[in-house]
Amino acid sequence: MTLGLEHHRGQNIIQSLNMKDNNLRRLSLEKKYFLGQSEDLNFGGLQIAYCSLTNPVESGVNIFLNVWTVTNFLARAGAGERPFRIEFIFDIEDIENYTISQNIACTNRIEPCGEEKAIIRYKDELGINVNELGGIRGFTRQTRDYTTIISNEDGKYIVPPSKSLGIVMHDTDEGLSRVAFGWYEEEIENFS
Repeated sequence: MTLGLEHHRGQNIIQSLNMKDNNLRRLSLEKKYFLGQSEDLNFGGLQIAYCSLTNPVESGVNIFLNVWTVTNFLARAGAGERPFRIEFIFDIEDIENYTISQNIACTNRIEPCGEEKAIIRYKDELGINVNELGGIRGFTRQTRDYTTIISNEDGKYIVPPSKSLGIVMHDTDEGLSRVAFGWYEEEIENFS
């Protein structure tokens, strides 16, 4: 999937969203492509927020991450442009009292719709240090005031059963964001 971004007179304009990959089109037609997001996530000071795309132990599928986004809904009063940190962490340790998102849909809306195996888990105002989450740190990004980071992964991150891909947001100032994922699922042959 390609996202065309045009820079015009100081503004980024989304130009087109074009499925060039016939495999993604096939997966959508087969009702195996999904979109989902968290609710608003608060963080700042000594509190972090996280959201993960998680593959349950008994799912019988591999999850292929196609796209992820993080939206920053706040501007920093008096601080000018001050981005907050986003960390991509594989296999975050279990966190208690997380919420499971109800905001997931199959992209093919022809009835009956496909049923996803993946779950999106999230928790905000989590009073621990990001280093206490465990897992494997993949990479770090920053986002500016009132912006959305969009990253096309084209299915290169594969989440097998019992694993997860997490996005953690933290900063010394107050933050408010939302995380979204686009992914497809393929059955594992001879899964038991």
